[in-house]
Amino acid sequence: MKKSKTLRLGEVFKEILQEEPEFQTQMLAQHIADLLPKVLGTYYQFVTKITLADDLLYIYVKSPAARQAFNQNVGTMRERINESLQLEGFTLREVRILQ
Repeated sequence: MKKSKTLRLGEVFKEILQEEPEFQTQMLAQHIADLLPKVLGTYYQFVTKITLADDLLYIYVKSPAARQAFNQNVGTMRERINESLQLEGFTLREVRILQ
């Protein structure tokens, strides 16, 4: 009987992420979505949708007033998200606010 190789869960997970880059993008988008309430505080109530494309994060908001408020703080927002994502080895290049 042939003995199969034992892999650690982390190794299996890393292999899956390398084979399926879209899965990694979806996981990062979900992780960012989980971080946003903490990063945005009360402003989070105005978010309707987020999308991650490469290293760009698109945040969709409900109103022009909310978009203006977000755009005034977009640099700080990106820095706080990047600090939280540091362990994943991923850095957002830009955050764009859309309505």
